[in-house]
Amino acid sequence: MRCMIRCTVLLTGAMLMMTGMAKPRVSAASKPPAKKFSTDVGITYVPEYARIVNQNCSCFWLQGVSGDASLNFYRGLGVDVDLTDGEAKKIQPNVNLSKLTFAVGPRYTWDTAKWKNGKVAGHPGRIFVQSLFGVVHGYNSVFPANGGSTTTANSYSIQFGGGGDLLLGNNFGLRVVELDWVRTALPNASSNTQDDLRLGFGFSYHFK
Repeated sequence: MRCMIRCTVLLTGAMLMMTGMAKPRVSAASKPPAKKFSTDVGITYVPEYARIVNQNCSCFWLQGVSGDASLNFYRGLGVDVDLTDGEAKKIQPNVNLSKLTFAVGPRYTWDTAKWKNGKVAGHPGRIFVQSLFGVVHGYNSVFPANGGSTTTANSYSIQFGGGGDLLLGNNFGLRVVELDWVRTALPNASSNTQDDLRLGFGFSYHFK
């Protein structure tokens, strides 16, 4: 829990610093000139539906927080970086689980707002899909190992999914939903793989 709080504070501070560095908005009276780069930053609450092994439903929910930043560099194509921390209590008797995941990969973002006669038609929003690859660190738990068990373990992480932001004004947005399939390979004395379903709800900021 302390790691989750620290992660939230750091990400919020970074977002506020970047907000102060953002340039003033361009008037919507006419379509602004196309820019080569833009950046999206998001902070979300992340519930993750998981199970100890894939062969049965020893199911539980991880509760956590996620911060992501994506650089869009060509017609909606870009690169996203994601950091997520989550924890679950009593996944088995007297056994907890915490996970810290870092992943990076391509993201495609589509703007739902349309321009008509020099003005915005429709409510601005952004929809994205992504494929992220990285590492996961499991800790404060019990992982099978040769000759016994260990309290920490590491593996690769694969994340496919997407979501949508509803822009509220002044470049701030509401992360209405994010839905991702996440595969990891932490030791579990069975298949040593996990296939989780991750949701996300929170806020975003768009730097034009």
